[in-house]
Amino acid sequence: MSDDHPDEKQAYEARLQRRLQILKKQFEAGKIRIAEGLQVIESLKRVRHTADGTVDLTTVDGSVRSMALDVEAMHDREEMKKSASLAEIQTTYFEFLEKQFGQFFKTMIDRGLTPDDAGVAFSRTPSTVAELSRNLKDFLKTIEDFWRSAGPIAIAHVEDMQESLKGVFGGDLFPSAEENIASKCSLTVRERAPQHE
Repeated sequence: MSDDHPDEKQAYEARLQRRLQILKKQFEAGKIRIAEGLQVIESLKRVRHTADGTVDLTTVDGSVRSMALDVEAMHDREEMKKSASLAEIQTTYFEFLEKQFGQFFKTMIDRGLTPDDAGVAFSRTPSTVAELSRNLKDFLKTIEDFWRSAGPIAIAHVEDMQESLKGVFGGDLFPSAEENIASKCSLTVRERAPQHE
Protein backbone atom coordinates (compact mmCIF):
# COMPACT_ATOMS: atom_id res chain seq x y z
CA MET A 1 0.00 0.00 0.00
CA SER A 2 1.57 3.25 -1.15
CA ASP A 3 2.07 6.20 1.22
CA ASP A 4 1.05 8.44 -1.71
CA HIS A 5 -2.61 7.82 -0.82
CA PRO A 6 -2.95 8.19 2.98
CA ASP A 7 -6.77 7.98 2.91
CA GLU A 8 -6.68 4.66 1.05
CA LYS A 9 -4.03 3.32 3.41
CA GLN A 10 -6.03 4.39 6.46
CA ALA A 11 -9.21 2.80 5.07
CA TYR A 12 -7.36 -0.45 4.31
CA GLU A 13 -5.85 -0.56 7.79
CA ALA A 14 -9.27 0.00 9.37
CA ARG A 15 -10.69 -2.89 7.33
CA LEU A 16 -7.75 -5.08 8.30
CA GLN A 17 -8.19 -4.27 12.01
CA ARG A 18 -11.84 -5.30 11.74
CA ARG A 19 -10.89 -8.55 9.99
CA LEU A 20 -8.33 -9.36 12.63
CA GLN A 21 -10.84 -8.74 15.42
CA ILE A 22 -13.31 -11.08 13.71
CA LEU A 23 -10.55 -13.67 13.29
CA LYS A 24 -9.73 -13.43 17.00
CA LYS A 25 -13.38 -13.82 18.04
CA GLN A 26 -13.87 -16.80 15.73
CA PHE A 27 -10.80 -18.47 17.26
CA GLU A 28 -12.10 -17.77 20.76
CA ALA A 29 -15.50 -19.22 19.82
CA GLY A 30 -13.80 -22.41 18.59
CA LYS A 31 -15.02 -21.91 15.04
CA ILE A 32 -11.55 -22.10 13.48
CA ARG A 33 -9.18 -25.04 13.58
CA ILE A 34 -5.80 -25.21 11.89
CA ALA A 35 -4.11 -28.44 10.89
CA GLU A 36 -0.78 -29.03 12.59
CA GLY A 37 2.33 -28.15 10.64
CA LEU A 38 0.89 -25.25 8.65
CA GLN A 39 3.09 -22.16 8.46
CA VAL A 40 0.22 -19.86 9.39
CA ILE A 41 0.47 -21.12 13.00
CA GLU A 42 3.89 -19.52 13.37
CA SER A 43 2.63 -16.39 11.63
CA LEU A 44 -0.25 -16.12 14.13
CA LYS A 45 2.17 -16.48 17.05
CA ARG A 46 4.11 -13.45 15.78
CA VAL A 47 1.07 -11.12 15.84
CA ARG A 48 1.36 -8.42 18.52
CA HIS A 49 -0.93 -5.75 19.94
CA THR A 50 -0.24 -2.07 20.54
CA ALA A 51 -0.80 -0.25 23.82
CA ASP A 52 -4.30 0.83 22.76
CA GLY A 53 -5.36 -2.79 22.16
CA THR A 54 -5.33 -2.70 18.38
CA VAL A 55 -3.18 -5.08 16.37
CA ASP A 56 0.31 -3.97 15.39
CA LEU A 57 -0.12 -4.40 11.65
CA THR A 58 3.62 -4.61 11.07
CA THR A 59 3.51 -8.00 12.83
CA VAL A 60 0.80 -9.37 10.53
CA ASP A 61 2.12 -11.19 7.47
CA GLY A 62 0.35 -12.10 4.24
CA SER A 63 -0.82 -15.53 5.40
CA VAL A 64 -2.61 -14.06 8.45
CA ARG A 65 -4.09 -11.25 6.35
CA SER A 66 -5.37 -13.81 3.84
CA MET A 67 -6.86 -15.97 6.60
CA ALA A 68 -8.53 -12.92 8.19
CA LEU A 69 -10.02 -11.96 4.81
CA ASP A 70 -11.54 -15.44 4.37
CA VAL A 71 -12.90 -15.55 7.92
CA GLU A 72 -14.38 -12.06 7.54
CA ALA A 73 -16.20 -13.14 4.36
CA MET A 74 -17.67 -16.20 6.10
CA HIS A 75 -18.63 -14.15 9.16
CA ASP A 76 -20.28 -11.39 7.11
CA ARG A 77 -22.16 -13.97 5.04
CA GLU A 78 -23.62 -15.53 8.19
CA GLU A 79 -24.55 -12.11 9.56
CA MET A 80 -26.22 -11.26 6.25
CA LYS A 81 -28.29 -14.47 6.41
CA LYS A 82 -29.47 -13.53 9.91
CA SER A 83 -30.90 -10.25 8.57
CA ALA A 84 -33.78 -12.05 6.80
CA SER A 85 -34.95 -15.63 6.45
CA LEU A 86 -35.85 -17.14 3.10
CA ALA A 87 -39.49 -17.30 4.24
CA GLU A 88 -39.47 -13.57 5.11
CA ILE A 89 -38.05 -12.68 1.71
CA GLN A 90 -40.62 -14.82 -0.09
CA THR A 91 -43.54 -13.51 1.99
CA THR A 92 -42.54 -9.87 1.49
CA TYR A 93 -42.16 -10.33 -2.26
CA PHE A 94 -45.45 -12.11 -2.84
CA GLU A 95 -47.37 -9.77 -0.53
CA PHE A 96 -46.10 -6.90 -2.68
CA LEU A 97 -47.21 -8.66 -5.87
CA GLU A 98 -50.58 -9.46 -4.31
CA LYS A 99 -51.05 -5.82 -3.37
CA GLN A 100 -50.27 -4.74 -6.93
CA PHE A 101 -52.13 -7.42 -8.89
CA GLY A 102 -54.49 -9.12 -6.43
CA GLN A 103 -57.58 -7.26 -7.65
CA PHE A 104 -56.79 -8.11 -11.28
CA PHE A 105 -56.34 -11.76 -10.35
CA LYS A 106 -59.62 -11.81 -8.39
CA THR A 107 -61.47 -10.27 -11.34
CA MET A 108 -59.95 -12.86 -13.67
CA ILE A 109 -61.07 -15.74 -11.42
CA ASP A 110 -64.55 -14.26 -10.80
CA ARG A 111 -65.13 -13.97 -14.54
CA GLY A 112 -63.65 -17.37 -15.36
CA LEU A 113 -60.95 -15.90 -17.61
CA THR A 114 -57.52 -17.22 -18.52
CA PRO A 115 -54.56 -14.83 -17.99
CA ASP A 116 -54.52 -14.23 -21.75
CA ASP A 117 -58.24 -13.44 -21.80
CA ALA A 118 -57.83 -11.12 -18.80
CA GLY A 119 -54.89 -9.32 -20.42
CA VAL A 120 -56.88 -8.71 -23.60
CA ALA A 121 -59.90 -7.51 -21.59
CA PHE A 122 -57.84 -5.15 -19.42
CA SER A 123 -56.02 -3.77 -22.48
CA ARG A 124 -59.40 -2.66 -23.89
CA THR A 125 -60.05 -0.45 -20.87
CA PRO A 126 -58.13 2.82 -21.37
CA SER A 127 -58.28 3.81 -17.69
CA THR A 128 -56.72 0.47 -16.63
CA VAL A 129 -53.98 0.77 -19.25
CA ALA A 130 -53.27 4.36 -18.18
CA GLU A 131 -53.07 3.40 -14.50
CA LEU A 132 -50.75 0.45 -15.14
CA SER A 133 -48.55 2.49 -17.48
CA ARG A 134 -48.33 5.39 -15.04
CA ASN A 135 -47.12 3.13 -12.22
CA LEU A 136 -44.96 0.76 -14.28
CA LYS A 137 -41.68 2.62 -13.83
CA ASP A 138 -42.04 2.80 -10.05
CA PHE A 139 -43.19 -0.83 -9.91
CA LEU A 140 -40.14 -2.08 -11.83
CA LYS A 141 -37.78 0.07 -9.74
CA THR A 142 -39.28 -1.34 -6.54
CA ILE A 143 -38.78 -4.90 -7.81
CA GLU A 144 -35.19 -4.18 -8.87
CA ASP A 145 -34.37 -2.49 -5.56
CA PHE A 146 -35.93 -5.34 -3.59
CA TRP A 147 -33.91 -8.04 -5.35
CA ARG A 148 -30.72 -5.97 -5.30
CA SER A 149 -31.08 -5.92 -1.52
CA ALA A 150 -32.65 -9.33 -0.83
CA GLY A 151 -31.10 -11.32 -3.68
CA PRO A 152 -27.68 -11.95 -2.09
CA ILE A 153 -29.37 -12.98 1.17
CA ALA A 154 -31.69 -15.41 -0.65
CA ILE A 155 -28.78 -16.85 -2.64
CA ALA A 156 -26.76 -17.45 0.54
CA HIS A 157 -29.71 -19.27 2.15
CA VAL A 158 -30.29 -21.43 -0.93
CA GLU A 159 -26.59 -22.27 -1.29
CA ASP A 160 -26.64 -23.62 2.26
CA MET A 161 -29.70 -25.79 1.59
CA GLN A 162 -27.89 -28.21 -0.71
CA GLU A 163 -28.56 -31.19 1.57
CA SER A 164 -32.30 -30.47 1.87
CA LEU A 165 -33.25 -29.27 -1.62
CA LYS A 166 -35.15 -31.66 -3.83
CA GLY A 167 -36.32 -31.15 -7.37
CA VAL A 168 -39.54 -32.67 -8.66
CA PHE A 169 -40.71 -32.23 -12.24
CA GLY A 170 -44.48 -31.97 -12.29
CA GLY A 171 -44.95 -32.15 -16.05
CA ASP A 172 -45.51 -28.44 -16.73
CA LEU A 173 -42.89 -25.90 -17.70
CA PHE A 174 -45.04 -22.95 -16.61
CA PRO A 175 -47.71 -22.35 -13.95
CA SER A 176 -51.25 -23.29 -14.81
CA ALA A 177 -53.57 -20.48 -15.90
CA GLU A 178 -56.07 -21.66 -13.27
CA GLU A 179 -53.78 -21.03 -10.29
CA ASN A 180 -51.93 -17.98 -9.05
CA ILE A 181 -48.21 -17.63 -9.74
CA ALA A 182 -47.17 -17.88 -6.08
CA SER A 183 -48.64 -21.37 -5.73
CA LYS A 184 -46.45 -22.63 -8.58
CA CYS A 185 -43.17 -20.84 -7.97
CA SER A 186 -40.25 -23.12 -7.31
CA LEU A 187 -36.54 -23.45 -7.71
CA THR A 188 -35.14 -24.71 -10.97
CA VAL A 189 -32.96 -27.68 -10.13
CA ARG A 190 -30.42 -29.08 -12.54
CA GLU A 191 -29.35 -32.68 -12.07
CA ARG A 192 -25.64 -33.15 -11.66
CA ALA A 193 -23.86 -35.71 -13.78
CA PRO A 194 -22.70 -38.68 -11.69
CA GLN A 195 -19.10 -38.47 -10.56
CA HIS A 196 -16.92 -41.41 -11.53
CA GLU A 197 -13.80 -42.36 -9.64
